[in-house]
Amino acid sequence: MRLLAWMPRWLGDAVHGSPALAALRTVPGLERLDVAAPEAHGAYYRALGWGHGFVSTTPLSGLVQRIRSGNYGAAVLLPRSFRTAWILLRAGVRIRLGIPDQGRGVFLTQKVSYADS
Repeated sequence: MRLLAWMPRWLGDAVHGSPALAALRTVPGLERLDVAAPEAHGAYYRALGWGHGFVSTTPLSGLVQRIRSGNYGAAVLLPRSFRTAWILLRAGVRIRLGIPDQGRGVFLTQKVSYADS
């Protein structure tokens, strides 16, 4: 399975979310793990080496196509924004996992609670 981990846009939040990347590498059947984040954080994620590739979430223009071209079967959304879930739906990612905040629950196929996260 090809998995996309959409990381937060604020660097401090991204650092706190980094252990999630380490855990995602252990998903059974994982073929590829790519990280989606602002281009400004690309060097940080590349240095960690926990993902196979990097998808820049900036600029927004062309983002749906960049994600679609990755043929991801699933995505984990660490940001809790409506926009991230909407973009992944439009990009055709079949499994979209995240916390159903900000009215985005309708776009998620797998919902996790704060207690689960």
